[in-house]
Amino acid sequence: FGDAKRKAMELGFDHIAEGDLDVWCSAPPQLVENVEIVSRVGKVIQGAYIDSCFVPEMLSRFKTARRKVLNAMELAQKKGINITALGGFTSIIFENFNLLQHQHVRNTVLEWERFTTGNTHTAWVICRQLENNAPSLGIDLKKARVAVIGATGEIVTGEVIGIESDGIYVDIGGKAPGFMPKNECGLGVITSLKEKFPKGLKLEVLVTREQNADGIVTISCRALALRKSWEKVQKLEKEGKVVQVKINGFNRGGVTCDLEGLRGFIPRSQLKEGENHEKIVGQTLGVAFLEVNPDTRKLVLSEKRAAIAARFSELEIGQLIEGEISAIKPYGFFVDLGAISGLLHHSMITDGTIRSLREVFQVGDKVKALITDLDPKRGRIGLNTALLEEQVGEMLVEKEKIMQEAEARAKKAQNTMNQNQKEPTSK
Repeated sequence: FGDAKRKAMELGFDHIAEGDLDVWCSAPPQLVENVEIVSRVGKVIQGAYIDSCFVPEMLSRFKTARRKVLNAMELAQKKGINITALGGFTSIIFENFNLLQHQHVRNTVLEWERFTTGNTHTAWVICRQLENNAPSLGIDLKKARVAVIGATGEIVTGEVIGIESDGIYVDIGGKAPGFMPKNECGLGVITSLKEKFPKGLKLEVLVTREQNADGIVTISCRALALRKSWEKVQKLEKEGKVVQVKINGFNRGGVTCDLEGLRGFIPRSQLKEGENHEKIVGQTLGVAFLEVNPDTRKLVLSEKRAAIAARFSELEIGQLIEGEISAIKPYGFFVDLGAISGLLHHSMITDGTIRSLREVFQVGDKVKALITDLDPKRGRIGLNTALLEEQVGEMLVEKEKIMQEAEARAKKAQNTMNQNQKEPTSK
């Protein structure tokens, strides 16, 4: 941040340079310099350097980081720049925060063909230089191995070669080592760097800042661990898993816990014992996921939903399940399956024509149906009784017979479903 402030002062942006981080967060992007390059054959290329006024300290402010990059892209487009290569940190934000979903910045419709990430552009330049220069150096690229070391956002493997009071040096294969500050050495509190990172230790790190004037890149175990933790938690959420967490704190709104090194929050309304929630500190609870958002660092969990998630883990597509009609809606029946409900849509009841849903089932009726849709994340289960029919409209006249023979009929239907999955779809 200090380097950025000094540079802003040199460029004449005193009002920004003298401000604190909040001032920098609100500062608009600046067109710092126009450039013109004449090639050897006389072609003129015009360009510009736009500074987004983004500094690494803003990485924890996800909304600010996104806004900074999008505002700089908008300014580049308004200035008529045909190809915009985003820099190191803006490339990280663009790629990791999926900025492609933002089609508009105020009244500007972003033209995505104008933009490329800096990492992509840099790699292209390096590859072209290799292609052009390799023959003169006697290198056959088809037989050569090429490695680019130290690109921001890259995961690299290195070896600890030096330990200082404020961090460690790691050989990552470049001309200069990578430096990992002490506060980036892990998720927890590290009392002794020498004990945790002895010389010769092999480790994986994330490159968080590109080379400085001495060729040293900044690396981090902490950032890599956080990335992996969010990826693992997102996978658990997608699979509808129930996880065990130990409650380590509380506030007026709920309780806190640790999951894969991330801070999780369970609202009081999602606790079985929400009235005296301070008493469960130190206890281990089974919880399911309500919200997992790496961008905003929100990890919200639910003890109540864990029972639902556990029930979902017992189900699979094609399974025959029995329940009770709990409600009749214009679009179908809700079926109580124990802790969760499934929907038997009117189009899935029979292949025949239904005049009224009440002529098929009433509230309280038992029903057996096949599961044809399962979405644990959204809590949805799609049911089907039409697949149990042997004749069109049989459910309307032989409902009891179908229910009695449901197990045998389900096996035939399951075989059909499996066969349909194996057959290639025609285009």
